[in-house]
Amino acid sequence: MSTRAATVLRNATDGSILCDALSGALAASRRARVRMIAGLGGRWSEERARRTTQTLEKLAAGSLTIRALSLVFTAPQVSWDETRTKRVMDSVIRAGLVEKFRTLGLLVIVAVMTHIAWLAAFGVRVHAVGWSLRAGLLLTGVLAFRRAEGFAAAWHGWRRRSLAR
Repeated sequence: MSTRAATVLRNATDGSILCDALSGALAASRRARVRMIAGLGGRWSEERARRTTQTLEKLAAGSLTIRALSLVFTAPQVSWDETRTKRVMDSVIRAGLVEKFRTLGLLVIVAVMTHIAWLAAFGVRVHAVGWSLRAGLLLTGVLAFRRAEGFAAAWHGWRRRSLAR
């Protein structure tokens, strides 16, 4: 990788907890490889490590399994831009806070009602604690749907207080 590409990549991932953890794990893996090679009486060579990596990359490039796995992970990402779900999610993301709370309330209502219907369809017995939890979730969803303005105002107040600390 060129130094410019490495710098751009480093700047893009700077501050990411996941990237920091991943780079720490990779560094620990490399240190462990160097210690293993030294422990077996061999010498660590940067050139040898580079050749091994290039050989593995060439083998992986010709592998149908690696290509199939690559498609499994890249095809959904590439096709996501054309999906109807993305357009719906974009409209939800761009919506105001009141509409987001209204949508969230509706989703909770639908989820709880669907769960109740499935339990009834399969004949699963639910006791008082289960019904009270479902009733509480349902009430929360109804309140978020009917009183979304109040939830949005409370959210703004909470954010203002938490950011002021």
